[in-house]
Amino acid sequence: MTHSRCSLTFDQPIAGPSGDIVGRLAGVCVDPDARRVLGLVIDRGLVRPDIVAPAAAIAGVTQTDVLLRIADDALRDPPSLPARSTTAEIRAALQRVTAEALPENLATLRAGQLVRTADGVAGRLDRLIAQLPELPISELVVRSGRLREPRVRVPASAIMAMSQAAVELGLTHEQ
Repeated sequence: MTHSRCSLTFDQPIAGPSGDIVGRLAGVCVDPDARRVLGLVIDRGLVRPDIVAPAAAIAGVTQTDVLLRIADDALRDPPSLPARSTTAEIRAALQRVTAEALPENLATLRAGQLVRTADGVAGRLDRLIAQLPELPISELVVRSGRLREPRVRVPASAIMAMSQAAVELGLTHEQ
């Protein structure tokens, strides 16, 4: 089986099998213990509620889009999320669309989420790098400050904890 490295970038367009854009990547549901992507939160705009798609629905990731293998009809009426969804609401919606057992401590990572080091703040989450098809997280990409400053790649092995509030790293700022 071949493994393909993919970059899940927040606000990245998400396309159905027909190629039509169904929304944008608003969040990534992860198993914090296994450091693995379990699903996606898809922002469908201001007038339609966000939806979730299981990781198994990801057909591929290009430099510009996340491609889903879910039938376009299924994307028209999937489980939707209330505005400002809680972890429990996201977990319940994701459980309805996947046969996989979900961990109780499921975390949803979002753009700009705080990333902390052992001695302070590393920056804000920009994107994550994972390996298709199983989607283990291999790296986080963190914005360390201003827009023009370079982004920092953090290996998944440095992640100590992931939650709605922050990603905690077992590194110091200097490392």
